Amino acid sequence: MGGAIPSLAREGGINSAVWAGPETFAKDVKKNHLPVQGGPRKKPVNLKLGFASDNFSYSVEFGLPVPQKPSSAFDHDPEIKREAIWHGDRWRALSALADRHGSLVHVRDSRGKWQTA
Repeated sequence: MGGAIPSLAREGGINSAVWAGPETFAKDVKKNHLPVQGGPRKKPVNLKLGFASDNFSYSVEFGLPVPQKPSSAFDHDPEIKREAIWHGDRWRALSALADRHGSLVHVRDSRGKWQTA
């Protein structure tokens, strides 16, 4: 209860939720000669969640904000990077009804044309 972002915070933040091992594995790790160990990430961190049904589906992607200067206590708070709603159980661009990237929202009107909201 209370929403996805507070739930992520209670679990230790997005970094804790998305850590499932390193981004790449060394040959010795793949051969089971060395244990799997984490390290600093080089790529952006994101967490994608979704729901699919026969009629409508929804997905949301959380990520970390772009670092700002000066730094803030909120630098590691997750933000919604993208949300999408579409008709059907699988994403197809033609079945999209709404698509949000950051603060930019596109929705289809009654004629099927994209409008920026």
